[in-house]
Amino acid sequence: MADVSGKDLRTAERRIARIAHHLLPLATPPPPRPLPIQRSVASANDSYRRVHGEVSTREATWIPACDESGKEYTDIIYEKAVGEGIAKITINRPDRRNAFRPNTIKELIRAFNDARDDSTIGVIILTGKGNKAFCSGGDQALRSSDGYADFESFGRLNVLDLQVQIRRLPKPVIAMVAGYAVGGGQILHMVCDLTIAADNAVFGQTGPKVGSFDAGYGSSIMSRLIGPKKAREMWFLCRFYDAYEAEKMGLVNIVVPLERLELETLKWCREILRNSPMAIRVLKSALNAVDDGHAGLQELGGNATLVFYGTEEAMHPALGLPPFRPLPKHQVPLPLFSRRIIPLTPSAATAAASPKIVELGSLIANLTLEEARSLLDHLQDRLGVSVATFSPAAAAVAPGTATDAAAGAPAASEEKTEFDDVSSNARIATIKVIRALTNLALKEAKDLIEGFPKKFKEGVSKEEAKEAKKQLEEVGAKISIV
Repeated sequence: MADVSGKDLRTAERRIARIAHHLLPLATPPPPRPLPIQRSVASANDSYRRVHGEVSTREATWIPACDESGKEYTDIIYEKAVGEGIAKITINRPDRRNAFRPNTIKELIRAFNDARDDSTIGVIILTGKGNKAFCSGGDQALRSSDGYADFESFGRLNVLDLQVQIRRLPKPVIAMVAGYAVGGGQILHMVCDLTIAADNAVFGQTGPKVGSFDAGYGSSIMSRLIGPKKAREMWFLCRFYDAYEAEKMGLVNIVVPLERLELETLKWCREILRNSPMAIRVLKSALNAVDDGHAGLQELGGNATLVFYGTEEAMHPALGLPPFRPLPKHQVPLPLFSRRIIPLTPSAATAAASPKIVELGSLIANLTLEEARSLLDHLQDRLGVSVATFSPAAAAVAPGTATDAAAGAPAASEEKTEFDDVSSNARIATIKVIRALTNLALKEAKDLIEGFPKKFKEGVSKEEAKEAKKQLEEVGAKISIV
């Protein structure tokens, strides 16, 4: 083995130390790099607070409420906050963990209807009596083969009506959950727009354990909220989840201490009430439209209609349009189609017309059909001139033209068809016939009728001209074949 010099040993030690520096952790981590810019100390809510002020978290003063029937509630408590625009509906069956029966659902529907129709209410809270349960679903003691029966001889499943009502209610509904929200109670909180949960809240499904399930909102909305896999887990395994697990999976909006549950819910209500109620209404129906199918689209469309009703155009439909004028009862003879195909020789009176008359004639020739009607009505009212005065005379052709042509022309001579006039009330029918005869689009056919003079048809056989004349006369138009 070759001798190792002192220099080689020092080189090896230096290299080993360099490698060890990369392999062994440092005793103290390096100081963090300074940020390139100074971090802002402004919070997301600062500008909102400056403009609107702090949202109040004070307690509300509740007073009992009732609907227009005046009947007392036995299964629920219905209250309204004094001067706040907030209603609170409480399921009042704590001895049954606030399980609902048909009568409970009937009273809930009555209270929600009243809150919907009360213009002073802008947001509704749904909760359960006490701290042990929000709602534990349907009361299994009353369940039979045809649903749930209490005071009636037949069963019901009217909680489905309540679910639809909450979804279609034009005002936000907030579920205030303390304790158990399981089975049908969990579905009730899911169909609400927002959920504020206390830290003692428990969520889960029990349906398959008792031979029940919800294949409607209880499945579709749950899948939307927490995802298909988690929804299957919740339904197939029937496990329970605490408030923080529910918040993590997106089942609730926020978790707060039990003692602050109502104050936090009131704060959310007051913050909602600062915003446009119509905007909230349309947004709720828009967010629900995908899951609610045609019923959801109907609700969204209805709310859009209400928005339109508030516009100036809806209140004044003819705004910006010419004022409506009923069509005159008499026929207005106006040339709808075509100058005469055979040029007419100007009469001596026309040739000697003054420039003023010529200019006036040019202006009249450029009038639309509606303007021409107005002109004729004005002349009749102002000067007493009969409309018949302006009717075109019987078709007069130059001497020898029609007779000679009939004598010398071949049997299948070409004919030219044109209108002399058309009845005002036959305009639509005339357009239809013109479209059938010419294959014109609707707009082109309307332009053809409203503008004049314009060509209708030429170069057609005598039989075709007669057939066109027959069809147009049947709808009230007067026609000449030249």
